[in-house]
Amino acid sequence: MHPVQVTRSTMQQPLDQRQGSSSRPSSKPPSRPGSRPTSRPSSATPTPSRSPSPVSTPRRSGGSCPVEKAKDPSHESRRDVFEALHEVLCNAGASGDEAGDREDNEDGEAAEGDGGKAVLACQTGPDWKKEMRELLTKRKGVMRLKAERPNTGEIGTWGVKTAAEDLVASRGMASMRVRCLLGRRGSMKSVAMALSKADDEATIDQQWAGLKTSFGHPYRCLVFHLTNHYALIFAWREWLADADPSGQKRLRRQILTSRRGQRPSAWMDFEEVRTILLGWNGYHVLELERLVKEELQVPPEFQPSTRSCPVVENVPA
Repeated sequence: MHPVQVTRSTMQQPLDQRQGSSSRPSSKPPSRPGSRPTSRPSSATPTPSRSPSPVSTPRRSGGSCPVEKAKDPSHESRRDVFEALHEVLCNAGASGDEAGDREDNEDGEAAEGDGGKAVLACQTGPDWKKEMRELLTKRKGVMRLKAERPNTGEIGTWGVKTAAEDLVASRGMASMRVRCLLGRRGSMKSVAMALSKADDEATIDQQWAGLKTSFGHPYRCLVFHLTNHYALIFAWREWLADADPSGQKRLRRQILTSRRGQRPSAWMDFEEVRTILLGWNGYHVLELERLVKEELQVPPEFQPSTRSCPVVENVPA
C-alpha cells in the first residue's frame, strides 16, 4: 500500500470534490514519494476560502449580459425639453386641424418593440413636447383671434365647451351643462352617441332619434362643428321620398344649419352629417343645456292675468 499524503489543497476541497478528484486530473504536479508534507496535520481546521463580494462582481442570469442601470428620468426630462422645443418650432406652421390629425395618429399608433430587453424607467416629469406644442398652438390662436379679420381655425370643440361654461359662471347665470352629443368613437371623453363607420341601420336610427329628442328639450340647443365652421341646428325634418327605380321609398332625414355665416340657410342630410363627424376627431355636435329647478319661477310680467275677460260671440271666421 502506498501512504496517503494529506496536503493543504486537499484539506481545503469539499468532500464531494475530493471524492471525484480521481476522475479529474489535477493541475498541480504530484508530490514525490517520501517528501516532507508542507500542510498541517489532519486534525487542523481548514481555513475557509473567501468568496467574491456580490457587490464587486455583477450577477449574470442565464449567460446574458449584466443588468444595466436605469437612467435618471429627471435628467431625461431636462434634456428632452430642448429637443421638444425644436420639434415643435419646426412644425409650428401646421394648422389646427393638421396638428390635431397628427396628434390623433400619434396617440393611436401602437408601440412596436425590436425584440430586445429594455430597462423600465418611470418618467415623472411633464411631456415637454406636448406642453410646448399646446402652448404655441394656443398663442397662435389668440393672435389670429385678435387680427383685423378674426379667424377661429385654432379653436376646437374644447374651446367652445370651455367658453360656454366660463361665460355662464362669469355672469352669475343659472348652471349650464355642455356635453358632446354626437362624435366619432374615441374623439372625446363621455360622448353620448359615438359614431362608427361600421354602424348598421338600427344604430343610425337610434342616433337620429337621440338627436331629435335632444333638440325637442325646452332648455337645450345644439351646436354643430362642421367643416371649418360652427353653426346652430335650427330645425329638423324627415319624410318618405318618391320611389326610386327599384320601387322602394327612401326615408329622408335632414337638419337645418348653416355652412357659412350664422343664418339658417342649408338643409343637410343626416348621412352627410355622419360623414363630416367621421372625417375628423375634432368635429362634434355639442349639446348646451340650461339646468333649472323643477319648479320654474315665472316673472310677474309674464304671469297670466286673473281678471275675467269678456266673452266675444259671433266671431267671423
